[in-house]
Amino acid sequence: MSRLLARLDAELVGCRSPSRWVEIHAERACYFAKVGRFQEAKSIIQQLRLKHGEALLGRGIVRVMIAEGLVHYFENVSVSARDRFFRAYLVSTLTGDPDLGRLACSWVAHLDFDQGAFADAFSNLDKAFDGLDRTELAAISRVGLILGDAYLYVGEREKAQYWYERARHAAVDEGDQASLGAVMYNRSAFGVSRLLLEKFAFGRGPDEQVLRFCEMELDSAWEFQKGTNVRTLFHLIDVCRSKVLLLQRRFVDARKLLAHTQVKIESLEDRPNRNGLTVELAYAQYMSGDVDGASKLMGGWDVAQLQALDVDDRLVALGMMQSEMKDVAEVFPWYSSLDGLLQQSLVQYEAECSLVKKGLDALDESHKSRFDIRFSPI
Repeated sequence: MSRLLARLDAELVGCRSPSRWVEIHAERACYFAKVGRFQEAKSIIQQLRLKHGEALLGRGIVRVMIAEGLVHYFENVSVSARDRFFRAYLVSTLTGDPDLGRLACSWVAHLDFDQGAFADAFSNLDKAFDGLDRTELAAISRVGLILGDAYLYVGEREKAQYWYERARHAAVDEGDQASLGAVMYNRSAFGVSRLLLEKFAFGRGPDEQVLRFCEMELDSAWEFQKGTNVRTLFHLIDVCRSKVLLLQRRFVDARKLLAHTQVKIESLEDRPNRNGLTVELAYAQYMSGDVDGASKLMGGWDVAQLQALDVDDRLVALGMMQSEMKDVAEVFPWYSSLDGLLQQSLVQYEAECSLVKKGLDALDESHKSRFDIRFSPI
């Protein structure tokens, strides 16, 4: 059992306040959602809404909304999660609970960044930072994770590491195994994605030291998930492992893992970015000698599917199709559109990086110095 869950259970034993009793149970539902125990989380939420409505005031209702958002996000990666988090933020402003508002905003920012809505992400990060206290460990861990991801997205590994460490320390202090596992996963996932981008979009071979670090951290994240019974990241870790195998040119192994992972991803997520896995599978098939298999996969594509990918994933896919796989891809009618799409994508990528850097600079200027003073050194 995590220290966070043990602490909540212990507090329940002597709790005499109905409102605090509801809030503790809602916090437990939040934790269960983050570790993949969705039925337990849903059961708690249902019981609180049906049988304890009179106590669902103030902090209790905000926590329940956050728990509902976490279930939506971790079970289905559903866009409904953002609505629940944003509603939690709005209610927190009415109930006078700014700490919960900051936590809710940190999750809204997380989803905004994940969807590529960078201006909204930084706007909500600014709200999450405003007044942030060193005791708000859950919010600190989340904003640190987002900023680590953002810095890796634009290729600034040293600054990314600073924020990942902030997130990790907050998760450890909180006793939150789910958040600690998320830090381990995100640091390696964004690192591997950056290496793929550098190789296929910009023609730079992978930094072997960084690649090895990502591989080891993915192994650690996998073992951590097993050891702590956190169930939410296994399929995502496998996706990243397949990318490592591609960078290591272990194409047969990559092909097997991608085929297995694609089935799992399609059963869980409804996102256009899933098509990026299809491109990577075709690349692994082609590079391992299965030209016919790669051709069959590519025959079902169209430019609209490529355009739906996040721009960094799109650049990787275009690089794969216009390099080693060119002799197979160029027979399809959509191939003639790829040069134009590549140029558009490069412009879009540069614009997005500029937007992210601008947001990071603004946050550094307004919050980082206060953050360093407020919180004890690592």
